[in-house]
Amino acid sequence: MDPSQISEQTWRDLILAHINLDFQFLALKILLSRLRLKVKLDPSPESLGDSIAELKNLFLRFQNLPAAQRDLQKILETQRSFQ
Repeated sequence: MDPSQISEQTWRDLILAHINLDFQFLALKILLSRLRLKVKLDPSPESLGDSIAELKNLFLRFQNLPAAQRDLQKILETQRSFQ
């Protein structure tokens, strides 16, 4: 599973809470909550861009973990349903 298959818009929608999924990977749940709060407090393009990069980095670092793979698959399936 490759995180680069996810579009910038999908990453943005995840952080802006336009997409809400039930994730299993605890680190993802924690990071996403923190990033959503960060962007809510500072909605600048720089803050959103940094948050997207941080979220992508999490998947790149832990892409071999089964829970991360399942959650990435959920994101990909959601992305396909919006296309």
